[in-house]
Order: sequence, then C-alpha cells, then structure tokens
Amino acid sequence: MTQRIGSRMPAACGIGSASARSGVANMPALVPRTSTFALTNATLPYALALAGQGLEPALRRNPALAHGANVWRGRIVHPAVATAVGEPATPLERVLG
Repeated sequence: MTQRIGSRMPAACGIGSASARSGVANMPALVPRTSTFALTNATLPYALALAGQGLEPALRRNPALAHGANVWRGRIVHPAVATAVGEPATPLERVLG
C-alpha cells in the first residue's frame, strides 16, 4: 500500500493478503484547530509546573513528569532506556538534588 501525504482516512485504508492495514500520515491535519486545542490542554499543565516550580521541584512533585525523565545528571533514570542500552537504571529520587 502506498500512502500519499494528505490522504483522507478511507482512502488510506486497505485490505490485502488477508490482513487489514491503515496508514494516516498526519491525522491532526484533518482537524488542525481542534488538535491544537487538545495538545495545548494536555501539555500546558506540565509547562506551567516546570515554569512555576523549576525543573527539580516539578519532577519531585509530579509523578507524570518524573516518569518522562530519561537521563538526569549523566545517570539513566528510566528503566526502559537503561534496558535498551544495556546499562543499570538509577532511581530518579536518588539523583535529584
């Protein structure tokens, strides 16, 4: 299946070789205003926490932000990243100042 940029959902779907497949290059482009509001509503609280509290306090107070940290002060703090590169993970709480 070849997907063309700007494909609408029905045109980008197909059935072949006994399997269903779908390819949509940029779904938010179909509803740009709505997707912008959705992205802003989802991310603004994190940006405000980082701006208002500072990076380290925001990571300590907000588990969702802390879960998004991969490396801190040269230490890999995200278990999946550590596994992917074959290194041990260090708990974020241990390396926060």
